Amino acid sequence: MIDGRYSGEVAQQSDEQAKRDLAISAAAELGADLRQCAAIGDGRSDIPLFGTVGCAVAFNATLESRAAASAAVNNADLQAVLPILSAWLDTHPPCLRTDQRAKR
Repeated sequence: MIDGRYSGEVAQQSDEQAKRDLAISAAAELGADLRQCAAIGDGRSDIPLFGTVGCAVAFNATLESRAAASAAVNNADLQAVLPILSAWLDTHPPCLRTDQRAKR
C-alpha cells in the first residue's frame, strides 16, 4: 500500500489450492455461503477459486481464466468490475450466515 492505496505489488504468491482454501476458510469463519461470495482473478491459479464462489470475474486475464469465470473485464482500472458485481448482487438475495439459517 502506498498512501492508503493498493500498489498492485504482489505481497505473497499463492498456488491455486491455497487461494481456494483461503476463500473457503474465510467464508467459514464469517459463516458465509460461498455461493454468495465473489472473486476477481487473472490467471490459471484462480481457476479453482472461480469454481468455488458464486461470482467469478476474470480481470485482464488469461484465456483459461476467462473461460472459467462468470464474467470477464479488460480495463486498466479495477473499478471496471463494479458494474458486474453490482448486477450480480442485484440478482442474489443478501447472504444469511449459516448460524442465522439454522435459526429459521
